Amino acid sequence: MKTDSDQGNPSAEKNTLRRRRSLRRLLLLGLSVFLLLSLLPEALRFGTITWLNRQPGISAHVRDIDLNLFSGLLRIEEARLLSNGEEAFSVQQAEIQIDWWPLWQRHLQIEHFSVAQMTLLIETLPEKPLRIAGLTLPSTPDYPDEAGADLLDDPWGINTGRVRLDQIAVVVRQSQGDTRMVIDHLTSAPLISWQPQQAGEFAMDLSVAGGSLHCRGENRPFTRPAQTNLTVQLDALSLDTLEASLAPLGWNQVRGLVHGEIEIAAVAPLDSQPARIKLAGQLDAKNLAASHAALWIKQLAVSWQGEMDLRLSSSPHLAGKNHLQLNSAALELQSSGMGLDAETVTWDGNLSLTDELGINGRLSANHLSVTDLARQNTLLAVENGRAGPFEFNLQNGLTISDVALEGVRLLGRSDPKPLRQPEVVKATQLTAQQLVWSPEGSLTLQHATAGGVTADLVLLPGGGLEARQWLPFSPETEVVTPESVQDEDSDNSPFLFAANQLTINGQSRLIFEDQSTTPASRFSVSELNCSLAELDMRQPEQLSPLQIHGMLDDYSRISAQAKVALLAEAPFFECDAELREFQLPTVSPYLERGIGYRLEQGHLNLRLSGAVSKGVADLTSRLQLTRLQLRPLTADDEQDVSKRLGLPVNMALSLLRDRNGDIALDIPVRGDVSRPDVALGSVIRKAVVGAIKNTVSLTLAPLGVVAKAGQLVGIGGRLTFDPLVFESGSDQLTAGSLDYLTRLRDLLEKRPQVVVSLCGQVALSEQKDVKTVAGSSSQVSGAALSADQVRELATRRAERVKQLLVEGQRVQPSQVLLCNPPLQPVDGPAAVMVRF
Repeated sequence: MKTDSDQGNPSAEKNTLRRRRSLRRLLLLGLSVFLLLSLLPEALRFGTITWLNRQPGISAHVRDIDLNLFSGLLRIEEARLLSNGEEAFSVQQAEIQIDWWPLWQRHLQIEHFSVAQMTLLIETLPEKPLRIAGLTLPSTPDYPDEAGADLLDDPWGINTGRVRLDQIAVVVRQSQGDTRMVIDHLTSAPLISWQPQQAGEFAMDLSVAGGSLHCRGENRPFTRPAQTNLTVQLDALSLDTLEASLAPLGWNQVRGLVHGEIEIAAVAPLDSQPARIKLAGQLDAKNLAASHAALWIKQLAVSWQGEMDLRLSSSPHLAGKNHLQLNSAALELQSSGMGLDAETVTWDGNLSLTDELGINGRLSANHLSVTDLARQNTLLAVENGRAGPFEFNLQNGLTISDVALEGVRLLGRSDPKPLRQPEVVKATQLTAQQLVWSPEGSLTLQHATAGGVTADLVLLPGGGLEARQWLPFSPETEVVTPESVQDEDSDNSPFLFAANQLTINGQSRLIFEDQSTTPASRFSVSELNCSLAELDMRQPEQLSPLQIHGMLDDYSRISAQAKVALLAEAPFFECDAELREFQLPTVSPYLERGIGYRLEQGHLNLRLSGAVSKGVADLTSRLQLTRLQLRPLTADDEQDVSKRLGLPVNMALSLLRDRNGDIALDIPVRGDVSRPDVALGSVIRKAVVGAIKNTVSLTLAPLGVVAKAGQLVGIGGRLTFDPLVFESGSDQLTAGSLDYLTRLRDLLEKRPQVVVSLCGQVALSEQKDVKTVAGSSSQVSGAALSADQVRELATRRAERVKQLLVEGQRVQPSQVLLCNPPLQPVDGPAAVMVRF
């Protein structure tokens, strides 16, 4: 209702009308804003769904989008995105709240951000673009290097606010399968760019690989440089779920559980400083198993503790201290055909990786064994071992200061026979100092010692050692020469070995069985002490000092000092060796073919000296044979040796024996022992026969038995002495025969085994001079002698010689035999014939 004053005042009417219009406009604007705010979430939801549904293969659903522009709150509920009918993204609820007023100060301040129950599919398939939530991402454009600097200089600030994530599942799809990771819970304190020193604490719990990860730490992303520190706890992380990720690398059937705690400190790159990550903590992996074309991990447990420093740049650098332990290891190296088993292997040391790999520290192992998978036998087994300090890199190779192994077994037999140990070599202890391996393929060491060694070597019927079947080279391996070592263009560089000193000591024992003889020969050397020095494959002709001491067959002792070229193509050595109280029947199989006789019994004392140069022997051996007894293998062998000697073998041996029944011989050994077509037996036969002949000749020379040609005087294979001549018609020896009889008596005294036969005879020319024989009742003079008279005179002469020989008891009566004399005078001297 208009008042009287208003009716009469046109100006007031206009003002009133203007206020009414403004009120209507304000109401209309408010209604429009209300409608806009009411319809904006639905419009936003409709626009989002429409755009998503236009993407290839995408079907989208969003139950509700709530946007409060006044409070800056955006909430999405029950969103779902299908890609070709498969769920690629879903979220139960997502919420973000932004404070608008700091935008005037160019600060983006988020009050809080939270997501609950979300699933996200990420597809990384070969030859296909990256897809996230079913959407194909465009290729990343290349920005100039200055772009990063512009972002750092951006005056806008950001406050991330409180972040909370619950039940976030991320599925990574690869060609080998899906890998699923669930963030059970994540909380993060605000990160404020205008307060860079303020640390943003965060905590995250993840379910991954069948186990859980617990991360606690703090971020400083806005400091220069940015820093992150966190602690990660792994609980029952199963490697089974990582098999899909490892399959491209050739691994399958991956199994195992991982536990541990890792502290991580990361620093972002700044200016010329690279990014840096420091790791410290420990990890334990149990029940590990995996299969690869080169390696089959049948069983393994790994424990690691240490510190690692990683610098990321164009040339990454990795370094750190480590304690690594492998337990219950059972591995098969498929490429080399070997199996590796160990109760425990431990490494303490440093690892570095820059341009090349470098490792140092100490190693130890318990109950370690290496097996030949094809033959199913043990190549190497060690009860306890340690090595170090050591250093390894690809440029300089491996250097180990000390190695100590206990309970070593080498080259195990898959089917050990009776009386043969299960392995070829075993040692109570093995040590080495200053062992150096170079990448060129050489191995050198200063000193190696083996204690308590038992070696059981077998020479097969074909002539090769049984142990060679396990060695990585064949008999046809080329001999290393200085020329081949200097050939740098060769693709197949030979393996080179050098040692300053090699020693075997302690209660060591060597057993050698030679199956090339019939029956097989078996030797044993106990209490073995051996040393070899200056061994170098680069100098195969170099003489290496060698010393050997030991007991043979627990009774005889051997000692030798020599210089040996072990690596020479032909045998080359100098030696001075002694053998005491050796049982001769042991070596009978080796000598039978050479001498034609079997050694039935006897001991040997031997002193051998001289040299073998390029396979040609120039040796001198002094033998002393005790209680030797021989038996010919065949009658032909006996005749052959007797023919070579010029007298029967047993006769020769009796001439060689001294008062104690021993035989001493000096035997020079000459001949080519390196040629395969020259049997050593022929060299031995020649040397032995020559020594016997020379010794017999020297023995009989005083008796005049040796002719000028050096041959023994023999008739019908029987050695005959000069006759003992008597005065004609009497039983008295001539003066010359008495002197000869003295020399014969000396021979019988020195050689008690020598037995002579005395046979008296009457000459035709002395019948007229025969006088009355003592005790005879008849007188004969000039008349023919009767048979009884001839026998009586011949017997009397033989008895007279025996009486003179045994006089003084220096010669035993059993050494002198009397024969049945001839009954008729003979056309020869009046004498007593002396024969063996």
